[in-house]
Amino acid sequence: MAVTSTLNGPHDAKVDVRPGSAVALWWRAWWPSVATCVPLIAFVWMAVQREPWIWDYGQHAAVIDRLQHSLTHPGNPLVDLPNGSSPYYTPYTVMAACVGRMFGFAGAFGTLKLCALFNMLLLFSGVCRVTGIFSANRWAPPTAVLFALFLWGPHGFLWAGYHSGLAVTVNVAFPSYFALGMALHLWAAAAQWARRPRPVPLLVMSLATAATLISHTIVGVGTLLGCAAFLVRPVLRLTAAQRIQLVLAAGVFAAAVVAWPYYNVLTLAGSHQLDAMHARAYEDLLGVYGFGALGIVAILARARRDLLDPLVLLAGMALVVVTYGWFSGSYTLSRMFIFAMLALQMALALELVTWWRSAVVQRLLAAVTVMACAVGIWAQSSPVVWLVPASGKAAAERILPSALPLWPHLGWAASYMHRGDVVAASAKPLNHLIPAYGMSLISPAWPDPALHSQEAAARAQAQRALFSPHTPSAQRQKILARYRVRWILASPAQAPLFSRVRGVTEVRRGPQGTLLFQV
Repeated sequence: MAVTSTLNGPHDAKVDVRPGSAVALWWRAWWPSVATCVPLIAFVWMAVQREPWIWDYGQHAAVIDRLQHSLTHPGNPLVDLPNGSSPYYTPYTVMAACVGRMFGFAGAFGTLKLCALFNMLLLFSGVCRVTGIFSANRWAPPTAVLFALFLWGPHGFLWAGYHSGLAVTVNVAFPSYFALGMALHLWAAAAQWARRPRPVPLLVMSLATAATLISHTIVGVGTLLGCAAFLVRPVLRLTAAQRIQLVLAAGVFAAAVVAWPYYNVLTLAGSHQLDAMHARAYEDLLGVYGFGALGIVAILARARRDLLDPLVLLAGMALVVVTYGWFSGSYTLSRMFIFAMLALQMALALELVTWWRSAVVQRLLAAVTVMACAVGIWAQSSPVVWLVPASGKAAAERILPSALPLWPHLGWAASYMHRGDVVAASAKPLNHLIPAYGMSLISPAWPDPALHSQEAAARAQAQRALFSPHTPSAQRQKILARYRVRWILASPAQAPLFSRVRGVTEVRRGPQGTLLFQV
């Protein structure tokens, strides 16, 4: 007996579904997406196994390490402030720490591997789900995934939260990717709610949006922009009762954000501590984002058909925020580039799957887009060098962009230390990685919004003085005593500074000439 079913996917149509054929129908609709995403996930997973713990991996690992040690009183993850908190204690990191501890993963680094796999699934499925809302063509979602990863620019750009192939491979375990994946699924949920407004899904959405905002504030703001873009038109058609549901859901969202016990993220509003480091996101715009500008053609085509198209609204709002960030000096708002790029890339994917059957000009645009994507794949391909066998590495390095050097583990130094010991380290990667092993620093490697500006400045000044060749030995001793330093991790160039300081003894020489001193 045949029954009628409505599929929620790229083939959104009523069809006859015989018993046992639902899986076959799903596979027919989504196999291109599966065939595209599985190899990409496998590649990133292999890269993650090599543990390229660079940039702020140590910081995020330190957060999970502190939470796995104590969920209720983790202290500051980077500096010796036992009663301090941190905006990095979020629903994402708390969940990751609990799951990692529950299933016995090998500390924070092992937990981050699991986070990487989860975030990849969340991100790729989110792109496919949002694209599937707009098109019944089963090739649109996988095309959008490829464009999201590779249609950026000829220069690979590594920044946490950016969904380029290079950034995803290196940073996918970070909270920003969890928040970005959640944003995509929340936009799809908003579109689904708009078709069938019900209070329970709206309540779940409000709580999930709050968790996203707390997990990564900047991406959370972009999530709200996207939800607004998907709900602008439906709100105009809602009944009074349904609008009251939206207001109540907004209240639940606000209450959940305020009630988060670890840190009040509202205190980050108006903070400019991270602006200086984000200024470079506005540099080399064509080199970083140039190929994505092809999506402007698609956005304009969609705007001509419908000015309230969600992708049109999202691209417009994100670019307005980015422009404001540039002119106001609030460079942290450059993170909104990722939402403008997502809108452009998905719009371009939706148009391209129809261009092949259109006029000559549109076919030419499709060919140009494919060639740009091919160049983008090469620009984002440097992590391939990590996975090439030693015999072929030299050839790969000649063909592919230069790969980032993997940082060494510091387990050899941490084996001498005890949890909570304060370590003086200012050279990269020593100061970035040692907190992941349970230790604290004099001054964090990255700006920490949880530190009062005066305290942060005093600690930074003390660390500069400690590692300055012009600082007298007696003053170094005072700094070591002031911050209760037990260990010093010094680069080869810094090591002579401590060879004649009273009370400081060399313990071990590590990789690349690094020296460990005990105080």
